[in-house]
Formats: sequence, structure tokens, C-alpha cells
Amino acid sequence: MTRLELGCRGAIPKRALKSGEALDGEGVFTVWGRQMPAAASYAAQALPMGLSQCDRLQRDVAEGAMLTHDDVVLDPQNLAVAARAALIEQFGSAG
Repeated sequence: MTRLELGCRGAIPKRALKSGEALDGEGVFTVWGRQMPAAASYAAQALPMGLSQCDRLQRDVAEGAMLTHDDVVLDPQNLAVAARAALIEQFGSAG
């Protein structure tokens, strides 16, 4: 039987980031993605790579630390942010 593994790529700073800085998303200058199981991502409140573009930091984050939802200001009107919230609401830690 095939087993489905759900995962997420959490955003990791390539350098120390300061409060107020904007993230530029995957493959640019500020973050890279670390693959992790969805349940671990949910438990850590990891910021998914898909939400790492144009977010503003609301506190300093060290190089190599996992960015979390608490580190950034997310726009609830943004379609990607709303879709992620809907996934979490429907599937919880497995989404």
C-alpha cells in the first residue's frame, strides 16, 4: 500500500535579518527552504516558503533559524495566506 507523506518547506534566513526587513522569497537573497514533515512544520509554526515573499519581519531573526508565523506580518487578504489558513483549518497538523 502506498503511504502519503505530507510536507512543507520552512523558510530559513541565509543571513541575520532585522525587524522591518522584507523577505524576497525563494531563490533570491534572504531565505532558503528546509523540507520537513507537515506535522513538524505545524508544531513549529514554520513560515512556509510559499509565504516568504514580501512579508515584513516584526523582529530580528538569526541566520539559520526557522522563520515562524510570529516573525512576520502576514496580510490575511493575500490569497496564499488565506489558502494556507484554510488548509490548516481543514486538515490541522496534517495539512
